[in-house]
Amino acid sequence: LRIAVPGETLKTETLRKSILDGAGIFSTIRNEYMSAIYPIGTMPAQLVVKEEDAKRAAELLDKMP
Repeated sequence: LRIAVPGETLKTETLRKSILDGAGIFSTIRNEYMSAIYPIGTMPAQLVVKEEDAKRAAELLDKMP
């Protein structure tokens, strides 16, 4: 798996995951539950995708405002 974008808030990573899911790209959020418990920056949420989907995922996510 490859980190699609740097860790941000769980809310942002959940939105990004939804966009990838809609495009048929499997993704998961690393540290999903820990980032909700600990302060920002301690264990940030990280959206990860399969290596073969990384380029397409990055292209989709780059279009986000």
